[in-house]
Amino acid sequence: MQIRRHYTLHTKRYVHSYSFTMKYLSLFLLIAATALAIKITSAATGTECPPLGSRCLLIKCAYGMVIDDNGCTTCKCNRCPLLDCLKYIKCAYGIAHDDNGCPKCGCNASPQIQLIDSSD
Repeated sequence: MQIRRHYTLHTKRYVHSYSFTMKYLSLFLLIAATALAIKITSAATGTECPPLGSRCLLIKCAYGMVIDDNGCTTCKCNRCPLLDCLKYIKCAYGIAHDDNGCPKCGCNASPQIQLIDSSD
């Protein structure tokens, strides 16, 4: 009975150690894959981008990372989603924005003009 109990405790410790190792191995592989993707992206633009720090690679941005003028990824999050339609849309009264202040693929409606009766 004591031998079996010892074996069970040893097995649990081994499983815990294995999952701990796999967790950090997965994290390392994710960081390495992200760094490689960034290197490939910058190579496509023909510019040499500085490497991002490990803290930067752990940042999760809802709308992706900011790309600088050289096509390199920065360590800042995009505030709003990048919309391709904004390149082609021309609005007489400006581009419409959502509740977060992000531009939408649409135009503002014409402003309502209130007529003042001058006969008073």
